[in-house]
Amino acid sequence: MKRIIWDEEEAALLVDTYRRIEATPSQKNELLHQLSDVLRKKAISKGLEIDERFRNFNGMKFQYELLRYLMTDGEQGLPGNVAKTIAEMAEIYRSEPEKFEIILHRIG
Repeated sequence: MKRIIWDEEEAALLVDTYRRIEATPSQKNELLHQLSDVLRKKAISKGLEIDERFRNFNGMKFQYELLRYLMTDGEQGLPGNVAKTIAEMAEIYRSEPEKFEIILHRIG
């Protein structure tokens, strides 16, 4: 299956999940499972053909840890390359929180 690049909505949902996990770390796995389910359903509703690996739980754990590394300036998480869209959304979250909330509200 061809790799599908993260879009703005997906990136916003990942960043939102990051902040929810930071607020309640004990819910990490539950929140990442929810994120995976939402992203998979969104892809299907857009008519994309996905396989069992597309935005699955393990992938969400990996993306979360990459984002965590970025958000903590390398103090926690896994070093690696964060997708450009995710890095851009993380920057909006940090520097323009009102804009981030508008993006989330638009997603619904």
